[in-house]
Amino acid sequence: LFKALQKRLGWSDELANCFALFEMIESGFDRKINANERPHSLYIQNYSSAAVTCLIVKRWLFDVDKEEQLCSTDTCLHDMFFWLAVNDVNSGQIQANEKLYELKALQDVQRKQQYLKLARALPGYAEITFPYCLSSWKNDGHVIVSLGFKRYLLQSCSSSGEPQEAVLELQWPNVEKYNVDEDGCFIIEYNAETANLKRVKVFTQFAQFMWDCCARIMEERSAEN
Repeated sequence: LFKALQKRLGWSDELANCFALFEMIESGFDRKINANERPHSLYIQNYSSAAVTCLIVKRWLFDVDKEEQLCSTDTCLHDMFFWLAVNDVNSGQIQANEKLYELKALQDVQRKQQYLKLARALPGYAEITFPYCLSSWKNDGHVIVSLGFKRYLLQSCSSSGEPQEAVLELQWPNVEKYNVDEDGCFIIEYNAETANLKRVKVFTQFAQFMWDCCARIMEERSAEN
């Protein structure tokens, strides 16, 4: 399906590699569809839902510098990144806070340059935030995990998903290893300032997608260097 879309849009393989087909799971969270999955089967499974569709094309690109390069060479791509940013602001993925009014005033495709410049400076831009889940961090409490080109972030939250103050922010150079264990748990190991290697377990049902995101980020970071 994505190959057919790529052909219709006239995208090169390099350009198509920056996007992917996602399954809409819940408000603010979409999961990248794996190569061995059948999009039509997912559509049939969600046929009775209230949504018009459960499939969406989204960015599969965490490197904002690469995004800016693409925008400078292709107006249609620039438009696409603009609308993706608008969607992320509306869903709360991009934390606009006091900048929300300014973004709303700029929400016109003719002003996409200014809109994206502002949006790119805000927390959550070009990041993916996962639904809250249990974790071994903070006495086996609940956490919200978000990750992007520069960091892997765990934020403590209540059992109902309300964000709390405690945060563990891991910079990628400090991450030594990540994997999904045989029980389907995501594990990340990192170098702490006050100790040797530390390990955090994240008990998310989207462990494989979390691994895919980490692998993609590492790939992009390696390409940049």
